[in-house]
Amino acid sequence: WDQATWRAAFVAVHLGEENRRRFSAAAGRDDMVYYVPTDQDDEENSAGSSVQLEVRRWTVQLPESVLARATEVDWMRSVFVNLAACARYRLTVAVAAHDALHAVS
Repeated sequence: WDQATWRAAFVAVHLGEENRRRFSAAAGRDDMVYYVPTDQDDEENSAGSSVQLEVRRWTVQLPESVLARATEVDWMRSVFVNLAACARYRLTVAVAAHDALHAVS
C-alpha cells in the first residue's frame, strides 16, 4: 500500500465516530493515539534502541497538527503501533524449580 492508503486505514481503524466507544473512559482504556514519524531509521531502531513517537489524544478526525505534517508520518507503522497499543493482553506465569526446567528442554 502507499502512504495515502495506510492513512485511510489508520483513520478507519483508529479514528471516526464508530470508534468513540473503544476510546471512552467507560471502556477502561486510555485515549492516546500514536503517530510514528517517517524519519525513523530501521538500523538505528533495532532491538534495544528507542523509537520516537508522537502522542495525541483521540479525536474523531485527524488533529490539525498531524494533518499539517501528514507527509512526515509513517502511516503503516502508525497503524500497527496503535493496534498493538490498543490490544488487550493476558500474561500467564508458571513457577517451576530450576531442576524442572532442564526436563523441559
